[in-house]
Amino acid sequence: MIDQKIIANTTATIKIALENADKINDQLSLIKDVLPESCIDKLNALLETNLDWKKVPFQENLNRQMIDWIPESIMEELHNVGDELTDTVKKYYSIDNIKFQALQLWKDNQGYILNSHQDNPVIDIAMQLYLFSNNESEGTTFVIDNKELHLPFKPNTGYILWKKSNEERIPHRTTSISSGERITLYFTWSRFGKQAPDADDPAAFL
Repeated sequence: MIDQKIIANTTATIKIALENADKINDQLSLIKDVLPESCIDKLNALLETNLDWKKVPFQENLNRQMIDWIPESIMEELHNVGDELTDTVKKYYSIDNIKFQALQLWKDNQGYILNSHQDNPVIDIAMQLYLFSNNESEGTTFVIDNKELHLPFKPNTGYILWKKSNEERIPHRTTSISSGERITLYFTWSRFGKQAPDADDPAAFL
């Protein structure tokens, strides 16, 4: 059964995190205290079950696995949160032509590394939230105006990133995972919803 209280509480907590975000520029903001304890506990309980992890499309050569949908679970509830956040995200970036696209729970296993890249053009806005682990070196490094900005991996922190235009997408990379596994949530919004006819690989993430 879907827990409407968790949906409402998680949506409200993320909204507060965005209000208090460390705004690096008009594209990138760093966020903390993003998820309420009730949501984190439910995610933790889900991870203790026997999950059917899958490879991420177009990332099959990387040591990353995902869960994108489990009905009547915290995953369905977080999909609802993504929908509920859409108007807030529009207002945050002063844009009005996006829709909630997808949510994935990622598990990056030991040895995973993602070199400098730009997000797939299908993604207008991405929000990645770090969960559980506390290995600060395994965060994300962004390159802005030829300078590096490292976001350390700390539980219940993350970032939200707007591509602005295909030409202005911010390059970023992930350090090699050495601690065993890295668990994150990845929300995306797109002006095309779940399909983007002008993207090279519409089904791809990152």
